[in-house]
Amino acid sequence: MLVTFGGSKAFLAETIKAATNGGTIPTSMGVADLLKELPFKPSVVGLFNLTNLVKVVFNAANAMGVGAMLPPIAMEDQPPVVFGTSIEGSGAHLVTIVPNALVKEVVRTVVPVVQMMIKMQQQMLEEQFRQEQGEEDF
Repeated sequence: MLVTFGGSKAFLAETIKAATNGGTIPTSMGVADLLKELPFKPSVVGLFNLTNLVKVVFNAANAMGVGAMLPPIAMEDQPPVVFGTSIEGSGAHLVTIVPNALVKEVVRTVVPVVQMMIKMQQQMLEEQFRQEQGEEDF
């Protein structure tokens, strides 16, 4: 079974190639090294590219005319989250790998956005406080 979310027809074609022992996905962005860490003879293998998900969300938001409402997030491509499961008898072995480079990129990208949101909230509260104080003076 092959499942993809988002992307394009070219991405789907590349995914199908990868599923049939071809294509460039298994060798891109350190994926080959990550796949080596999966259980022996995996029954299920999945790759989740967070950067692609962010792009899909922004493309969808822009298509609906609400892209300007989203915080500015621009992630650089990083290796995907990789997971795999092997089943033997009544046991299952599940491995999930979240690459350090991806975690660092999420922190680099998200922390400034969160800081900006906190600052905006603080400014709104300060303005509300000023207005409430001013109203009591009358």
